[in-house]
Amino acid sequence: MRNSILTIALLLVFTSLFSCKKFLDIKPEQQLINESAMTTIKDLKAVLDGAYDGLQSSSVAGGDLTAFSDLMSDDFDVLPNKLGNFGTSEIYNGQTSVQIGALSEIWKQNYGVINRVNNVIKTIDKGSIKGTEFENNKNIFKGECLFIRAYCNYNLLQLFALPYNVDSKGGNTQAGIVLRTEPTLNGPAGLSKARASVEESYAAIINDLNEAFNLLNAAGRQTSIDRVSAMAAKAMLARVHFITGNYQSAVDAANTVIGSNNFKLANEDGKDSTKIVNLFYTSGNNVAQYLGKPEVIWQLVNTKDDNGGSLFGYYFSTYFMKVKTDIMNAVDSLDDRIIRTSTGSTVSGKSSFTKLFTTGDWYTAKYNRVTGISYNTNIVLLRLSEMYLIKAEAAALATNSVSSDALDAFNKFKLRNYGIGSYIPETTNVINVFLSKIRFDRRIEMMGENGDRYAQLRRLKLPLRDGSTNYAKYLFKIPQEEMASNDLMVQNP
Repeated sequence: MRNSILTIALLLVFTSLFSCKKFLDIKPEQQLINESAMTTIKDLKAVLDGAYDGLQSSSVAGGDLTAFSDLMSDDFDVLPNKLGNFGTSEIYNGQTSVQIGALSEIWKQNYGVINRVNNVIKTIDKGSIKGTEFENNKNIFKGECLFIRAYCNYNLLQLFALPYNVDSKGGNTQAGIVLRTEPTLNGPAGLSKARASVEESYAAIINDLNEAFNLLNAAGRQTSIDRVSAMAAKAMLARVHFITGNYQSAVDAANTVIGSNNFKLANEDGKDSTKIVNLFYTSGNNVAQYLGKPEVIWQLVNTKDDNGGSLFGYYFSTYFMKVKTDIMNAVDSLDDRIIRTSTGSTVSGKSSFTKLFTTGDWYTAKYNRVTGISYNTNIVLLRLSEMYLIKAEAAALATNSVSSDALDAFNKFKLRNYGIGSYIPETTNVINVFLSKIRFDRRIEMMGENGDRYAQLRRLKLPLRDGSTNYAKYLFKIPQEEMASNDLMVQNP
């Protein structure tokens, strides 16, 4: 027993070091062989919990990807005096280097989480742990791990690789990321590996998500407040298919989530818009519900003892970024997501995503309640409104027409943003007009979430913050530690 405890302790030390130190710095006594890593289901759970803990990091899902993506996009004006050297200033100006610690941490900590889940997958596949509890839970554990690996790989692709060219399906040979599917427990051994192509990288993500869905669905975990679920895997598939231009597959995946009847749009019936922004104001094992069901599909749970990530620091009303005025001026005055009072306070029963501050500046309210900042707010990563937006646009693009499916999805989504009697259903059959309306609504709805605007600009081949489509200019550099340790690695331009 003592040896088992020592082994798992060393493993946790190693996985932590993996996320913040280069392999060449790992001491021999911290090297472990795969067969000795985990011997009990308790060990397995501890490492999987460590992966969730890793997701909470600002460098993984805690906020840096969202904020850094918005620095490169066109939704926000950045207060110049808040930009910092060796970090946000270089990102904002497209001048990143291998010496920026925050960018190195994104690479290292995402791969650190991947290493942890690879360890769990390896142990499960090896079948060395016995017992009823293991047999009853192994498919759930593996499904969670496959999803987490896919999620981290997707994030890395957004920041370290050129976008997927939807006009060249099957031919995206540009450099993607390193696809690591085996745990690395012995220092530099096995570290050298070339970057897969963008095409191969997305294919691997889709394979992981499909297997994750099948395992979790068969095991009966359709939904979960605090863990990965089958519906989370299917929602992530909708996002990935959409970003790679596989539009019918995106519709199918979104339909599975919508049709599961496990979720509802906040203010689905247009009766209480005060519930909309509450999606972002939960903590611990809580999720905002409307008519007894959540809109949130997957969230990272934070408690008062957790590091709540970096979102509040970047999006707090007076601190860093403000929403561009011309965007807000283009929003329908009846849209309940927007409050135009000079104080930004709730008015006429509305509860908004975006508020007008006393200075005349607009800001996103998703990470800053009226009552102040919450350091332990849960982080929303997938929700139902995105599924409706994906379905509406993808259905139109799949058929090159404004189909009834596309119209129905858009109108269902739009109704939730208006009071009863305020919304006039969309009826246009002109596809370019329809797509323009969907894309603008997505811009408002998903503002400040998961780097969505940056991903959509790249998908649509639209200009970034500086008016340029030179996406290579804004790619993050591969960290120097990786370049020094991996002789097959190719640096970004």
